Amino acid sequence: MIFSLARRHLSVKISFLLIPLLLLGLGAFAWFLVASRAQVVERENLRKAKTAAIVGAEGMRHFLEGLISSGVFSEEELFDRSYRKITTGDLAGTKIPKYHTSYDRYFDRTIRDFEDAFLTDESIVFAVLVDVNGYLPTHNSRYAQPLTGNEDKDRVGNRTKRIFNDPVGLKAARFIGSPEQPVLRQVYHRDTGVSMWDVTAPVIVQGKHWGGFRIGLSMARTEAEIIRLKHTILYASVVFALLMIIVMVVVVHRATIPLKHLTLAARALANGRQQEPIELSSQDEIGELVNSFNQLQLSLERTTVSRDFFDRIVNSIHDLLLVISPDGELIRLNQAVLNILDREEKDLLQRSIRELFRDKAGGQSWFGRLQASGRLEAEDIFMRDKDGNELAMSLSASPLYDEQSRIDGYIIICQDNSRRVRAER
Repeated sequence: MIFSLARRHLSVKISFLLIPLLLLGLGAFAWFLVASRAQVVERENLRKAKTAAIVGAEGMRHFLEGLISSGVFSEEELFDRSYRKITTGDLAGTKIPKYHTSYDRYFDRTIRDFEDAFLTDESIVFAVLVDVNGYLPTHNSRYAQPLTGNEDKDRVGNRTKRIFNDPVGLKAARFIGSPEQPVLRQVYHRDTGVSMWDVTAPVIVQGKHWGGFRIGLSMARTEAEIIRLKHTILYASVVFALLMIIVMVVVVHRATIPLKHLTLAARALANGRQQEPIELSSQDEIGELVNSFNQLQLSLERTTVSRDFFDRIVNSIHDLLLVISPDGELIRLNQAVLNILDREEKDLLQRSIRELFRDKAGGQSWFGRLQASGRLEAEDIFMRDKDGNELAMSLSASPLYDEQSRIDGYIIICQDNSRRVRAER
């Protein structure tokens, strides 16, 4: 049904051509808007995580160097890599081994509050100091909860004093950095299933690489925000597309109304009915078309008046007037022919003139002479009416020429010759 309407209505056809282009344009715009917004959010998250990692690394550098300078720990103690597996106490016997160092208990008391301060930003999942081997002496409070005996809960609830030697953890711990790349960003899925960014800045203590300060940034909120943005843009695009489609259909329909009037007027003109000129003040192509049609209709009207006038003249002639083709086929007859033969025009058109006329000898030599010379002057001839009666006529014929000056037919004039023939007899 839709395709049938598109074939019969120009407005529907134009709308169906424009609507896919509109939807394609809206889709491209929506994709660009979501992509650009996602890039903005990504840059903002990276800036935030980068700042937090650098601040954390600098804070830890000052803290560790302060411990050495104040004599709390020696440099050797702070760079202790002899990790001692915990075998007694609450942290013993966990599925994932935990370790003590010379400084880990002190760090529990001193740096946990500093690390927890970064977690005031809900998108930051963890902020921790790790050494070059991935050892994490002190985790944030939320990940240093007492053990429950449930391995799944404890794997998340107590992650302190572990060695994170996974590829992401080791790469973060061993990242040294440079002025061109002060932080390292890694994108991964945490073992808890959360999509994460790991942003690390190196911690340099008295010129030696101690480890790094890791910021774990959850992408859950960002991804949820992007999904909400996609849905918002999708709904807005659908509403906008529907409104635009309605506006487009209305505008196209109104723009094609003159064409509908033009079609009706042309159909009426083809059926021989004159119409009033179409009123349209537009100066565009449709306006020019309507103006041309109005001029054509006026010209045809004048031509029709002239033709009617000519027909009245021809039919008022008392002599018989016939128009024939080069082969003698009747093309046009005036009223005098129909009156004298007492026949209808439709009964005679496209019949051969030889059926109506014969010469004195009873043959058709007159027609051969006409074709040979192109003209005849006062040729005596006999015309046969529908009852078979023969009427004496004086026939004259002249050629009709086409645009290439070739004979396209003949005009024949016949006058009643009965009196002269009777006088001769």
